[in-house]
Amino acid sequence: MQLWLPEGLANPLGKRMLALMFVRLLVLALLLGIIAAYYLREVVLGDFSSTFLVGTVAVAFLLSAVFLVWMRSGKHLEPLAHAQLVLDQLTWTAMVYLSGGVTSGSSSLYGLSCLSGVILLGSAGALSSALAGMLSYLALSLAFAYGVVLPPPDQSTSAYVVDGQAMVYPVFSTLMATGLVAMLAIYLAERLRTT
Repeated sequence: MQLWLPEGLANPLGKRMLALMFVRLLVLALLLGIIAAYYLREVVLGDFSSTFLVGTVAVAFLLSAVFLVWMRSGKHLEPLAHAQLVLDQLTWTAMVYLSGGVTSGSSSLYGLSCLSGVILLGSAGALSSALAGMLSYLALSLAFAYGVVLPPPDQSTSAYVVDGQAMVYPVFSTLMATGLVAMLAIYLAERLRTT
């Protein structure tokens, strides 16, 4: 049984974008629950962190709806896919900020978006996603190091590394891991394509 899909979603890229949009929204919903239950368990609803978290997820869901409407047209799907990947990395950066900053386990989501990129657009998608993730994570790290961004006011500052020297290893390892996941995804996609 074939499901009816608008023209924009019936082509291979549109189908992949639709599937990954579903996965993205599922991951966002799960992440919302995990962060709320673990990181924000002592935060009062309506405080900075809970408002920031709900706002970030709401914006991500809203943008997904906008992307879905755009996808239905079937026009400019490749630039739209790149925009989705960049916005995913910015969303993960907001989650990293909220869940421990530079040392947050949520930084592993940058690699997930690199995998999404290679699935959607091949090596160009993985590279643009990796670059967006690495730059946004590095910007957040530098903002913490220079005091431009402070830990959320309603969370314990001891959970956040804000000293530039103490950030070197976590920043290096996150950037290297993101780059490595992107390169490995590209390599495996190329091997799969040529065999």
